[in-house]
Amino acid sequence: MLALARKYNLLILEDDAYHYIHFNPQQQAPSYFELEARDGGSTGRVVRFDSFSKILSSGMRLGFLTAAKEVCDKVDLETSNTNLQASSTTQAIVLVLLQRWGYQGFIEHTHRVAAFYRAKRDMFEAAAHRHLDGLASWVSPDCGMFLYIDLHLNKDGSKGDSSRLISTTAVEKGILGVPGVGFSPSGQASSFVRVSFSLTDEAEADEGMRRLAECVREARGE
Repeated sequence: MLALARKYNLLILEDDAYHYIHFNPQQQAPSYFELEARDGGSTGRVVRFDSFSKILSSGMRLGFLTAAKEVCDKVDLETSNTNLQASSTTQAIVLVLLQRWGYQGFIEHTHRVAAFYRAKRDMFEAAAHRHLDGLASWVSPDCGMFLYIDLHLNKDGSKGDSSRLISTTAVEKGILGVPGVGFSPSGQASSFVRVSFSLTDEAEADEGMRRLAECVREARGE
């Protein structure tokens, strides 16, 4: 990817809002920004986007950009003429916090946040296994705050479409999720659904997965 960017004079826009919520930092893959700096070639083609919202407070709608100075200057110029800036109060709070912590203190904080969400994931997945084994499958996430579940909506093993199920039956049962079609660049049908475990306690997770299993069984005609 880096070689192609250099060859064809491209920028790589690396949007990685969940980078600091990796559950095992020692096994985390390096970012393109890190790879570009270490591989000995020219630098400045990776523009990296990160978020404070996921690691400090969801109410702090603040992110940060890391890129070559020329790129940052152009982004500053563009945003000053469009959205002006994020909340001054939020920026001041984050600035003081980071100055107090220092870099190492910030990293230690992100590790605590990651440990919090790792425990949430484990609890959420346990509930999913109790109710959805045989009705769905998924890959256990290494970071973030979501489970991306492949619903087995058709008994014959063919792929179903989760969109109608999630927007009607699931909502009626009190389940809120995002159908997989929302993550498809082509808009094609998807059997997946994304659900969040960030605010869910164990009782809610168990009941939610029980209701989602009901939805799948109804779709399968069981």
